[in-house]
Amino acid sequence: MSGSYARGKEEGAWIYYAASGAKVQEGSFHEGLETGHWFLRNDDGTPAQEGDFKLGKPDGRWTAWHTNGKKASEGAYKNGLSDGVWTYWNDDGGEREKIEYADGKKVAHVRDFARGATTACSRANCC
Repeated sequence: MSGSYARGKEEGAWIYYAASGAKVQEGSFHEGLETGHWFLRNDDGTPAQEGDFKLGKPDGRWTAWHTNGKKASEGAYKNGLSDGVWTYWNDDGGEREKIEYADGKKVAHVRDFARGATTACSRANCC
């Protein structure tokens, strides 16, 4: 790993490496908390996740990938909790489902492609 400390806390750009030498995490800290855009990779260097942090918590759009490189999920966090509609894909690239979250809780199963349903549950009685 490489990075700097200020007053005993991580500060500025940091890079973490796998034993192979591949970058596995890359992002910034401010006063010991993750901040800004981060890249997380598998040990072989392929993308695993990418998104933003604010005050040490995920905040904003995040994307995750299956180990084969195909997109696995995409959605947003607000203050560290899932928020809004998230889309999930199978490892073959086919869209699996869309789920709506509010404050980290599932509020609607917007679409379940595996079952062919357009609404598997509603805000009133969510799964």
